[in-house]
Amino acid sequence: YDKGLNESFTLYDKGLNESFTLYDKGLNESFTLYDKGLNESFTLYDKGLNESFTLYDKGLNESFTLYDKGLNESFTLYDKGLNESFTLYDKGLNESFTLYDKGLNESFTLYDEGLNDSFTLYDKGLNDSFTLYDKGLN
Repeated sequence: YDKGLNESFTLYDKGLNESFTLYDKGLNESFTLYDKGLNESFTLYDKGLNESFTLYDKGLNESFTLYDKGLNESFTLYDKGLNESFTLYDKGLNESFTLYDKGLNESFTLYDEGLNDSFTLYDKGLNDSFTLYDKGLN
């Protein structure tokens, strides 16, 4: 089904992908894909340039969500494998970054207002905690 440029279309496949639907008003208004093989299910939604992305994967990553208003307003990722969870948040250019890792680093946060205003890292292994703060270049 097509009204102009891919207004809506649905594909069903019992082999590779159980079912998936792609919907487009202009440039990728919404995408929903479902896969019983590699990815259990994931949805991509776009208003303009990547308004919101939600992906779900029972293999590599349990679930993760990417949200973007303009240029990377917010990113949230969740992974039961390598990193338990981590969140990246950006207003403009890297306003704040928070990462959490149960493996190498217990948790660490990077915060930036402008160009690298402050960095805070926490590590239960090598270094208990350390902070880097810079209002100039680095």
